[in-house]
Amino acid sequence: MTLQSQQAQYVQERALFRVMRSLYTISVILRHIAKPKEVDDVLAVVFSRIDEVKKAIEADHARLTKLLEDSGAAFKLSFTRPTPVTVQISSPHARRYLELIQLLDKHMNLVEGLWLCELLSDTQRHEAQEGSTGQVLALAGQINEIETRARDAARRQGKEEDVAAELAETAASSAAPDDKAAETASVAEVPTDGSADAPVDDAVATDPVSEQVVVTEMPASTVARATLANAHDEPDVTATAGDAPVRTAAKTAA
Repeated sequence: MTLQSQQAQYVQERALFRVMRSLYTISVILRHIAKPKEVDDVLAVVFSRIDEVKKAIEADHARLTKLLEDSGAAFKLSFTRPTPVTVQISSPHARRYLELIQLLDKHMNLVEGLWLCELLSDTQRHEAQEGSTGQVLALAGQINEIETRARDAARRQGKEEDVAAELAETAASSAAPDDKAAETASVAEVPTDGSADAPVDDAVATDPVSEQVVVTEMPASTVARATLANAHDEPDVTATAGDAPVRTAAKTAA
């Protein structure tokens, strides 16, 4: 897949792989310390929270889409530094967070276009970036905190070594090329725009535990502020009118 906006790129770099690992680790730990029904209940809470953030961004996206339609304006954006990303996943848990980042990217594209069309003020643009990006990053912090608590519970129950052994075994099997080919599943159907017709570009699925990604631990609010500071930089986007690149979006009659 390819991420266009600075905000989605930042979330992917700082949170995605850690969240994927946390979600997988949570499910492994819970199988060792909780009853099956309790495992399902905890994961249902995580899914519910992901869905809440998704619905909030979708609602804001729908509102801004209507603003664009009502204005009669149109724009086409060409980002100067899109980032191709090969994502490795093995569970619906991780896939849900990936879809959330893709939705954020789509939403930030719309926000940038509306701002270039002068349909959003600088303040409104900032608030839109802060609101959506902050929600996705705060969710990452909540998921990582659940993993920390699950590890603490496993330690108290004397299950820490069992959990570590299973995670190590999974990581080892994921690192083996032959096993990886057998265990992976295509996720080409993951939508990039919320519809089933828009697939992820050549995504590959495997186990997230093998990802060697170091993420600095910070409170969600701190991460959000860091993201927003980055978002205040000159936008990596050029709007186009026809074939000629310009710095302002082209407006056309409805």
